[in-house]
Amino acid sequence: MLSPGRIISVDEFMQHIWGWDSESEINVVWVNISTLRKQLSAMDSKTAIKVVRGAGYRLEKTDV
Repeated sequence: MLSPGRIISVDEFMQHIWGWDSESEINVVWVNISTLRKQLSAMDSKTAIKVVRGAGYRLEKTDV
């Protein structure tokens, strides 16, 4: 939230959230992003998590 628009790679998520020595797989990130999107939607948030294909994820403000 401190830098909206910044692209965050899946590797960055895994490193910062679960750490280098974690045995978590990429699908753990996908599941958590999906959960966060649902929570933002349920709150009628004006912030959305968008996929940047081949790069990662980005927070964006929505018009809704």
